[in-house]
Amino acid sequence: MLITWTTGSPIITGLEVAALLIAFTVATAWGAFHMRRLWVLRRDVFRDALLASVLLFLLFRGGLELLRADGKAEIFSQASVSILFAPLLAGAVSLIVFPLLINFNFTLIALTGMISKKDTAAERSILPLYWPILFFCVIVDFALFKVTKPSNVVLWPVLGATLASPWLTLLCVFALRRREQDAKGLFWQLTMLLQRKCTHRQGRGLKDTRGLVLGVLAGLLTLSLATPLLHVFIAPYESAAYGAATRMGTNVLGARKLLVDDEKGAGLSFSGLGGAVNIMGEDPLSSKTQETLQKIIVITYDDSARRLVQEKSEAHVQSELLRQLAPTHPTAVALALPPEQVAAMLMQDGTTPSVSNEAILGNKRDYPKLAAAVKALGCVYIASSVEKKEKRSASAQAVLDAAKAVGSSQIIAYGTMDAPALPLQQNEKEKEKLTPISLLLAKPAKSIVENKDRLLIDYRLNLQEVRSPLSVTQVLQGQKLYDSTTRSWQTPAKLFSGKLVFIEALTPRLHETPEGPRGELEIQAQATAALLQGSRFETVPFWDTVLLVVGLAALVGHLCVGRAPLESLWRVAFPIVLVGGGCFLQTAFGALRVDPVLPVFGGILAFLMVTQFTFAVERDERARNRGLLARFIPPQAIEELLDDPVGKLGLGGKRRRLVVLFADVRGFSRFAEKSTPEEVVTTMNRYLMVMTDALNDHEGILDKYTGDGLMALFLVDENAVEADVLRAVRAAEAMAKSVLDLSQAMQAEGGEALAVGLGLHYGEAVVGLMGHPTRQVNYTALGHTVVVAARLQTLAAGGDIILSDAVYRALPPGTVNAEAGETVTVKGVADPVPIFRIRVTQNR
Repeated sequence: MLITWTTGSPIITGLEVAALLIAFTVATAWGAFHMRRLWVLRRDVFRDALLASVLLFLLFRGGLELLRADGKAEIFSQASVSILFAPLLAGAVSLIVFPLLINFNFTLIALTGMISKKDTAAERSILPLYWPILFFCVIVDFALFKVTKPSNVVLWPVLGATLASPWLTLLCVFALRRREQDAKGLFWQLTMLLQRKCTHRQGRGLKDTRGLVLGVLAGLLTLSLATPLLHVFIAPYESAAYGAATRMGTNVLGARKLLVDDEKGAGLSFSGLGGAVNIMGEDPLSSKTQETLQKIIVITYDDSARRLVQEKSEAHVQSELLRQLAPTHPTAVALALPPEQVAAMLMQDGTTPSVSNEAILGNKRDYPKLAAAVKALGCVYIASSVEKKEKRSASAQAVLDAAKAVGSSQIIAYGTMDAPALPLQQNEKEKEKLTPISLLLAKPAKSIVENKDRLLIDYRLNLQEVRSPLSVTQVLQGQKLYDSTTRSWQTPAKLFSGKLVFIEALTPRLHETPEGPRGELEIQAQATAALLQGSRFETVPFWDTVLLVVGLAALVGHLCVGRAPLESLWRVAFPIVLVGGGCFLQTAFGALRVDPVLPVFGGILAFLMVTQFTFAVERDERARNRGLLARFIPPQAIEELLDDPVGKLGLGGKRRRLVVLFADVRGFSRFAEKSTPEEVVTTMNRYLMVMTDALNDHEGILDKYTGDGLMALFLVDENAVEADVLRAVRAAEAMAKSVLDLSQAMQAEGGEALAVGLGLHYGEAVVGLMGHPTRQVNYTALGHTVVVAARLQTLAAGGDIILSDAVYRALPPGTVNAEAGETVTVKGVADPVPIFRIRVTQNR
């Protein structure tokens, strides 16, 4: 199947898709005639479809955000539109796909049932195995796509391993069935393995590390979301968290500046995890920051300047700007060189028309004029997009040669797509290495940039002056300009003197920032101001992130193990909020950027995994315990014991009214004497089985087997005495008739016929668990009623049922055909007991 990726052959892809379509079409037809069989698994179908829809929502939401960041989705160009509309669109797509996923799940089950010839275990195993295998196959296809990058890929990513995932899942299902296992049994084996390895008795207690192990696993799965293949799932949330933290830092500094300007107090400060930012007291914006802000000026194109570019050229307008700036003696001017191959121009309404040959020729014609202006000013730094030298014309190279230096204007993302950063290492495709222009202008300390491949730009500084640039037309007219730092009108000579001036391109390359899309030189101005300020804003080291994510997930897992979800929620909410909030505040005010999304996701995933694991384990253990207890304890008492095993499994009992039944096989001693032990065991098991089945059919409680007989209990409700006593008598009749039928069948087989005698008594007894306090116990009844019932059973001949007077009088009149018998003296009982006899004859 993976050959599709290496050849990119549409024929191979078509054959693979056709094979799947034929198989699923046939399976759909088969499922239409077996709807009742498929409907049994409806809960699994809807659950898996819902989980797949949630994953699809996260994937689609992240994809839209990445398109917006790359500028490929114009409708999402505004962050406010993206925040509102993108989730709605992703949710709508998930809702539309949800019924398709349900249909696919049913079809997959039908395909399994058809191939496995209605193997219920295989049908139940297909969905739990398919979705993890599909996820793994998609990762394989993504990885192959990154490595091979085929040029003729169709229907991606429904190719290769992804397309083979149904067949791979079927192979896994049938491999399990050969070992007489299914997905549920496999999960139980893994659970037991985890329990054996992670639960140890320590002193009188039990040391359970399952939560820690599952928490670490959840943390590692969360870290996989930071890889390029899976980053799309968390990219929007990382972007939102980083933007919110950056804006908080900016707003706090802005509020601080306003408070200081208004002289409203002093002494209040806010401390981040990695440092402190004074909110009141000494003004950080009044000295070094204020001085830094006054050094940065950004000039951008307005509508009048765009019209002038249409008439002349961008190179002509830039040369005129440099001539206007020459008398003002700026410290440096950063200029974006107009591109030679693309001279895109904006109309007044903001649209981008087709590029005219006149505009391209105009730029080339005015390059010499621009080169002369650059050389005359003498402090111009050209911001280049790192193009290959061999593609530059001689006139464009002349402009670069006239500049004081050429720097790179390139901006890249730092983990989060709206976290702009400066690249510090040369790209493999670059033929020359250019230093970022902000580093050339700011000349930061070596310690800030050494041993780094990229430098995160600090957007937390309150650079409203950079965000309120001057227009090209204002500068060309030579009129007084408004200085927002001093809040006064100044002449160009005073305003530009000693400043760092950034002249943005006519059509700048936009990049995402916490403040929205910004041009490259505008971001370089922000980076220069941050470097001049001495800001050291770095991303926390990778291994620190690993320890934080895995540590929080392990803590959450340990707090959740063995507890119900609601009980666990309040325990884990505090550490998750504490770590997530701490990372958020650290990003907003500290010297390190710590991503709060990964730790929070890791904690939530650990919470879901461990609570789901605990629920599944308790559910399976409860089912297994119920099945085990049902062999020793009556069904009526199982739920009560499982709900409160500590309180209910202690020795003791309650006084209850009940009917006690004893049954014993007549002639057993003689039969055992002349038969082999194996024959005795086989025969007795057959007799006890039919008696037990008759007892269960009438909701009787099997107390114990007494060798060749049994003891049973029928609890009597005070509001339904007649019905409950009658039920006990009907059970005795059914048991006697079943034994007679079995004896008749065994005689036909050449075996020995046996009969059963039964005795019943009604009264009070103590019912509960009896036995060793820490070892074996038995659910039974003790008291006078039990003794009388046991003695009456010894008086019954084969096929007879002896009822005590108490049983007979509690029956509804005329419901039982019983003969009044003699009054008998029961051994161990002082008063004579009147009895009634029911004779059960063999069925005809």
